[in-house]
Amino acid sequence: GNKKITYEEIITKGEITKGKNLFSLNLKKIGTSISKMPYINTVEVKRKLPDKLLINVTESVPAAYIAYKNIFVVIDKNGKVLERVGSKGGYKIPQVLGIITDKAEPSQKISVKDEEKFKKTLEILRDLYNNNFIDRIQSISMSKEEIILSISDVLTVEMGSYEQFNAKI
Repeated sequence: GNKKITYEEIITKGEITKGKNLFSLNLKKIGTSISKMPYINTVEVKRKLPDKLLINVTESVPAAYIAYKNIFVVIDKNGKVLERVGSKGGYKIPQVLGIITDKAEPSQKISVKDEEKFKKTLEILRDLYNNNFIDRIQSISMSKEEIILSISDVLTVEMGSYEQFNAKI
């Protein structure tokens, strides 16, 4: 299930060595170590007798950029920080405007000043992602009354309130 994270990085982070007795491995500890990697969403570790260790991972998918100090952070649709980047452009995802961040550590949920507004932002990102629109949006700006999606430099869509956002898409 890995695309962004390499096989070698998973093995290294899980502290797995070839030739070690399969029954001496602590599967829970291996899974916990691997799950601390920024792009790992879920991990499942199993023994396959007689001599194999199976590690299934699902990676988090980048959903938005958020400004943090003088850089940007990439978050997934659950608000987990995947990485810090100097500039936007590595992914075709929108920038969320108007969110003030307190803390943005990779592998952790981003800390913001207005948690309620951020929860609604995450709902919008999930709706955009589930409807395959995430890569078409340049930015998302939100106020207490309305959502504004910037599609391009010349096209802006005012979506109105949060009510029935998924249906409006």
